[in-house]
Amino acid sequence: VNSPCSSLVDLFFPINILNHKTIIKKIEELEIIPTVAVSFISDVGMRPAGIINDHFKTGGMSEELAIKLTNKKLQREAWDALGVFNPKWVSVKSLSFLEVENLARKFTNHKVVTKPIDSSGSRGIFKINKLSINDKHLLEEALEFSIEGEIIIEEYIEGREFSIESFWNNGHCEILAISERTIVHDKSAFTIISAILPYEIEMIISDAVIKANQALGVQFGLTHTELILNKKNKPFLIETAGRGGGFYVFDELVKKVTGIDYSKIYIQQLMKNGTSKNLINQKNLVAIKYLPSRLGVVKSISGFIEANKIEGVKAECFVQTGDSTKSFVSDADRIGYILVWSDSKQELDELLIKTNSLIKIYYY
Repeated sequence: VNSPCSSLVDLFFPINILNHKTIIKKIEELEIIPTVAVSFISDVGMRPAGIINDHFKTGGMSEELAIKLTNKKLQREAWDALGVFNPKWVSVKSLSFLEVENLARKFTNHKVVTKPIDSSGSRGIFKINKLSINDKHLLEEALEFSIEGEIIIEEYIEGREFSIESFWNNGHCEILAISERTIVHDKSAFTIISAILPYEIEMIISDAVIKANQALGVQFGLTHTELILNKKNKPFLIETAGRGGGFYVFDELVKKVTGIDYSKIYIQQLMKNGTSKNLINQKNLVAIKYLPSRLGVVKSISGFIEANKIEGVKAECFVQTGDSTKSFVSDADRIGYILVWSDSKQELDELLIKTNSLIKIYYY
């Protein structure tokens, strides 16, 4: 009821996003004929949008495709068929002592990562250096974050992690941005920075992204893909999503990198107004640094006003003095961000350092 977006829409009804039957009933009661249903940057809304598209025959993303783009197990299975891009992996529902012992034997001498097959925002992800029966509680915790009650356990790949933003039109893929990610607590991005790469490496990444999404049936719209390049520059896919990257990646980073508002381009595509080939008219370098929470009460906040006066900087804080925050666990525990952009790598680095030194958040 207190949604911050309720004042921006023509009609607002507080209905659980997963309750697609009630949503469809409300649409029909209002005698609305939807052009399309879409979930721009949220995984949780994609399947309901697909169900609505199927019900009203809009031609938008189907439930079948939405499931593939939000289910890590189905993605791994599709990529296995390609014969490339997957680490060693299994999916499990049962976590008996015998099952965990079998898993430990299967991944002997391998670091592993646990992932719920259908969660987002780094929830339920744990890195385990040597899987044993003592880690059963971590597997059970990961399982709690899965709607379907299933998790993936996969070999941990050492290497550089990237996120790739793409726009698809009639099966043609346009790579909008390739960014390198630094990870905190082995699960959540701490910084996302425009990658400056040799042409050969860009082509390796682009080829993996295109094949990964084609294998799932992507023909139009946005995709956000994450992968790791190992020391031999072999790509290993982490996951892909049929939406823009969240936490200001799609709506800020992509816009600054390309000079194009792909929200408008995407809406034009959804409205079937056609999309001509978009000529990216600039190639800025962009960096996002996220501010993780910590356990305590916010005592003071400073530096954001000064930071936002600097050209090429945007910074925002999500908490206020007196707010209680918890220890950082997932993406949802970010309490702010710094966004900087420039056409120079040196200036980009300098802006990030300068802005970061200005911003102070103290706790009781």
